[in-house]
Amino acid sequence: MLRLLLLALVIVPPVLGGVGGYASYQDSYDSAIDAASAAAATAGENTARVLDKYLLVAARINDLLRGMNPAQIHAREKDIHDAMSQQIADVRDVAAAWVIDATGRELVSARIYPVNRDLNQSSRDDYRAFRDTDARTFIWVLRARNLASADVEPYVTVSARRTSPSGYFDGLVIVAVASSYFNSFYESLLASPDYNVDLVKNDGTILAQFPAPQSTDQLQLRDPLLAKALAAGGETGIADRGTPFDRAGRIVAVRRVADYPVYVAVERSKASIGNEWLRSSILVVAIGIASVIVLIALTRMALCRAHRETTALARAAEAFADRAALQVQVHRMQRLAGVALLTTGMAHEFNRLLTTAQDNIRRLEAAIKDVDAGQQSFIAALRDSNNQAAMLIKRLLGYAWREPVKPRPIDINQAVAHALEQSRQFADPVPSEVRLQKDLWLSCVDPDQLMISLLNLMFNVRDIFPETSKLLIETMNIRVDTSDVGGLPEGRPGEYVRLFIESPESATLLDADKNASAEPGKGGWPSLSLMHELAQSVGGYWLVNSKPPHETTISIYFPRYLSDLNKAEHNPIRDKSDAVNSLI
Repeated sequence: MLRLLLLALVIVPPVLGGVGGYASYQDSYDSAIDAASAAAATAGENTARVLDKYLLVAARINDLLRGMNPAQIHAREKDIHDAMSQQIADVRDVAAAWVIDATGRELVSARIYPVNRDLNQSSRDDYRAFRDTDARTFIWVLRARNLASADVEPYVTVSARRTSPSGYFDGLVIVAVASSYFNSFYESLLASPDYNVDLVKNDGTILAQFPAPQSTDQLQLRDPLLAKALAAGGETGIADRGTPFDRAGRIVAVRRVADYPVYVAVERSKASIGNEWLRSSILVVAIGIASVIVLIALTRMALCRAHRETTALARAAEAFADRAALQVQVHRMQRLAGVALLTTGMAHEFNRLLTTAQDNIRRLEAAIKDVDAGQQSFIAALRDSNNQAAMLIKRLLGYAWREPVKPRPIDINQAVAHALEQSRQFADPVPSEVRLQKDLWLSCVDPDQLMISLLNLMFNVRDIFPETSKLLIETMNIRVDTSDVGGLPEGRPGEYVRLFIESPESATLLDADKNASAEPGKGGWPSLSLMHELAQSVGGYWLVNSKPPHETTISIYFPRYLSDLNKAEHNPIRDKSDAVNSLI
């Protein structure tokens, strides 16, 4: 659970943060669109009032000239000049005002006296619009020299049509305003560097721009979105493109200025919207990250503590298991010590009997020296059997008191053959079928212990089933792979010499519920205990399979002796293996 919590702390906060951040940015984007629309509406309303003011100035100048023909205006040029100057003096942003007659000649000016009547202005766009159409007003942009600074700069002109008493075109009144006036006007109106403002005619002519471009030689549309919005027509509109990560990403809000063929476009980059969102979200993000880091640290500490506790519990359980195993070993050693004492007592009694028998055999030999050779061979066989019995008792005493194991490279086939020969020296030998593999690998085993273990096993079978008992003894070279180890509880991969023993009639002694009784120190057959300890002493292992009422099989795996790659000296027992591959 702590690992899942740690994983959730790593994954969930970024996911939730991403979803929340996207929703927050979308709110900021919607707010930016609303703000741009509102700014465009405000700029349009104020621009309409400004243009209305300029047309009012033009109307007042037109009233000064009402009822006068060009000759009369020429005659009174000075008075009209002074009156026009007074008219525009009250409007500080008006740069100039002048009047053009029906022929395109200048009649009078508010800034210049006297005017140059030879200057023909019939090529002006506003003049031709009034002459060729019935337009009442005209807004235009031109570049002219500033009378005060002598610099050439763009001017926005608002022109009004003059009509004669008979209703014909009689010239026009022009009021000029510096384009920079609109820049300062929009700057004070918006009070934000994130916005761009364009004042545009419906034909795409730029009248003014904020911020002002570095070069005013020719004002151009900044963004194709604006041209797209103008082409769509209508009173208002919103257009956007790109993403916050794209320098060209932006939104444009367009608003028509009253009934004039003029539009105000308020533009804002999406990057500025993203930056504003970041500035507003950075505190929340910082707090969230700090909180997640603290939670991850606390979870990590809890996970480490749980790991330490789990490790401590595992070590405690392991120590408890080791202690229980040690107690079992102590009990086993105590039982084996008791068995060793009993075996020693019995062995000494047998030794006493064998010593008496040996003395009697010697006396018998001394008493019948002159008997025939057949009787002498009989006495020799009796003496040899007595010596072999004494040797077995000695080995049994050595095993009971755990004399040091003396393993050496041997041929298991030879040890099996010797054990069979020894078993035939006793009454009622155990019938055995022997299958010995030729060229059997050498294995490092104590031969005396192996022979005692085999003999004990044979005697156990004979004593329990004296009439029907039979053993199958088989040797084999075998390689155990990694895939085979799963079925061998104590096994390891490697090369082994396997000693296989099968006793069909003895299965009832080792049924599935009593397999544990075959383990050393837990009862069962003493011979099985000897076999198990012998295998363990040389680094091998064993398996006991019981399938009541059919059979019991014992497999003992002795590690292969590899020091000389089994290039042993000639072994006569191995050569005679075919002789014992039969029912004895």
